[in-house]
Order: sequence, then C-alpha cells, then structure tokens
Amino acid sequence: MIAEARIVYRQPAFFGEPLVVEARVGWASRSSFSLEYRVLSEGSALGPARLVADGETTQVMFDIGSARATRIPPDLLLAIEGFEGRPIPART
Repeated sequence: MIAEARIVYRQPAFFGEPLVVEARVGWASRSSFSLEYRVLSEGSALGPARLVADGETTQVMFDIGSARATRIPPDLLLAIEGFEGRPIPART
C-alpha cells in the first residue's frame, strides 16, 4: 500500500520526447520501504539530456485480511538486494 508520495518537477518534458524512468529501493524497515524515482531525458531534437523529475514513495506491507501492517518477508528483502546488486539501507 502506498502511504506517502512526493514528486519534484525539475525541468519541462516535451510531447514526443523519449523519457527514461528509473526506480530503486531507497531503504527498508520492519514493515515499510521506499521507492526512489528519476525521470530523465537522454537528449533528442526536442531538448538536451536532463533530469525532468524525481520523487519517492513509501510503501507499507499490508495484510488485507487482517487490515494491518505486516513485516517485510526476509526472503523478499534478499531478492530485492539480489536484483539491485547492493544491500538495502535499514531505516528504523
């Protein structure tokens, strides 16, 4: 479940301009984690290479049946670290 979202628009993007969206896990705690985002233009006839926007969301692991937050499974965190090729910083 998304508990919080933030976006900062840095530069305009133009219609027809190819954009790249990057995402990674920023931190993890007992029951929540963040995703960090960057929207980039790699440059084209419509504009130079630049950061268009960045932001972050906070996700909470949520058990719909009990309507409560739940722990992030350790094997899920290990899988994320394996995919990203780095340890995920802990947040208390």
